[in-house]
Amino acid sequence: MKLQLGTIEDTAKISEVHSASIQSLCKNDYGMEQIESWTRLLVPGIYEQALLEKILIVADLEDQILGFGILDHVTSELSATLCFGNSEILSIGIENHSLFVRGHKPVIEGGY
Repeated sequence: MKLQLGTIEDTAKISEVHSASIQSLCKNDYGMEQIESWTRLLVPGIYEQALLEKILIVADLEDQILGFGILDHVTSELSATLCFGNSEILSIGIENHSLFVRGHKPVIEGGY
């Protein structure tokens, strides 16, 4: 698995992964109407906005996006971290102004 900065080309795959995750995780607790109301908002354009305003990170394995995170470089808040399917659990950290996943090379080194 590798971590990399997200690109405009990744937004469609991120949208699919995010929607599939909500459908899978919520199917036992919410009705289909509620799930569809959430997932219909997850169009590639909302991730494009993250590319403009924040830092979008994707977890990729063999050209399949397993998860993503959005880092707000102003507040240092990492949000929307998500892994889908049988992917390994990610332990994401920020240390010395570098964003990294434990056991992997830093995604962003020396500041964000």
